[in-house]
Amino acid sequence: MKRMINKGMWGLSLVFALMACNPDTDLFDQSATDRLEEAKNELQQTLMSSPQGWEFVYFTDSLSYGGYNMLMSFTNKEVTVRGGKFFSNKTSVSPYEIGFPQSMALMFTGYNEVFSVLGDPDENDLTGSGSALGGENVLLWMRTSENGDTIEFKSQNSNTRSKMYRHQGSWDDHVAKVDKMIENFSGGAMNRYFREMTTADGESLLFTGFDNLTRTLSPLRLQGDSVVVETNGVAPTEYGFQFTKPVNFNGHKVDRLAYNEENGKFNVLENGVMVGEMISVDEPSFVFSGKNGMPLNTMVFEPKVMYSISGASEAILTPLDSVLMKSYRVLDEQYDVWSDYYGLMFYPMTTQSGEHVYHSLWMMFLNKGDDPDSDEDDFLDIIAGVDNFSGVVDQDASRTDKVVLTRPRFNMWQYRCYEDPAKGHNLFASDPEIKTYLQKALEALVTTASGTPYIIIPSTGFTSFTLGSTLSNDYFIMSYVRKFE
Repeated sequence: MKRMINKGMWGLSLVFALMACNPDTDLFDQSATDRLEEAKNELQQTLMSSPQGWEFVYFTDSLSYGGYNMLMSFTNKEVTVRGGKFFSNKTSVSPYEIGFPQSMALMFTGYNEVFSVLGDPDENDLTGSGSALGGENVLLWMRTSENGDTIEFKSQNSNTRSKMYRHQGSWDDHVAKVDKMIENFSGGAMNRYFREMTTADGESLLFTGFDNLTRTLSPLRLQGDSVVVETNGVAPTEYGFQFTKPVNFNGHKVDRLAYNEENGKFNVLENGVMVGEMISVDEPSFVFSGKNGMPLNTMVFEPKVMYSISGASEAILTPLDSVLMKSYRVLDEQYDVWSDYYGLMFYPMTTQSGEHVYHSLWMMFLNKGDDPDSDEDDFLDIIAGVDNFSGVVDQDASRTDKVVLTRPRFNMWQYRCYEDPAKGHNLFASDPEIKTYLQKALEALVTTASGTPYIIIPSTGFTSFTLGSTLSNDYFIMSYVRKFE
């Protein structure tokens, strides 16, 4: 009963808030239906009132993602959405409605090639592996500013808030500036995985690297021997970045980063006032600890332990997704052996005596077996990968949370792929580009012949490890799967 009353009060509050703008309106001379219809029309007229559209800084799901910047303009039935480089510079038109699923909401009722890809795992080419980025098709209206220049919405499911700002100026110029801001945050003086927010009194706070796909940028805080990652994100604008939620730091609530053109770094802002600076650093100022005193760079490739790669930066993930998508087409459509994807594994290899020798990096799937109509004979099989991967891992004695991945001599990786000689099946022979994309992923993991150093960040409970590069913004995540006895 209490919930019903609260919903009813919210509905009345919404109507009164909208109608209060019109002192000549007598609420009691109108039916509830008329009042809701007037509220709907007022929001639609506001959306249509901006000749140059709206800048939408869209935060999708604050538990996992940051935000995305796009431009929108509205007619009485359709919305035109423009995205930048992240959205392949597309402009897309689709239908929309103003409705009342819970309260008044902006509803995207048709597929839009810019906006909808953030929430549709089946029809987007951003993540490549059938996962979405937290987008939703229903945005609940929260409030419109008194001057009508800002509209605040809340995602229906995630309850994450976002704002539209009345736009003035060229769409092309805006998109170019936002794209340039993302480049500024990933390159030049900011081209490292780790970031530090500093204040004038010397206090600092470490952050994970900026992930352009998920738009995450999260503080790392030490609590005893444990590391707590406070999931947060940012959305790009013409002038810098907005945080999904304010960062509590040294008595401040930091909500924005503003680009400093003079030094290529970012000023830290609280309510528009500069309180510090964010810089890119090669290594953290402290060393991450391992479990029970074990060095992290020993733990990550412990004998007989298998891990999966559960996440990676765009440079690593994109070619791996291409390997998966192209392999699926061959294994499913041509060979008819595909049952399901298993994962990308660091698989421990042993000699006949059972002693650990090295880890291999294999992308694996479930093979249908001899009876395609039954899953009883399904078995684990290799898609593609390389042997001797961890045979080229060097530990760093100066930091027990650091490893260096190096390439084999002459880049001669020992490749493997699915094959069935009896049927004439060989994955690389059927599609040679699969091997090419696999090599691109390996070269992104190990960027130079002399090796790529990574700092290891353990999760709480040591169930996964994020390896962040000290040379670039790249990273990958190893998640514990099992230990072989």
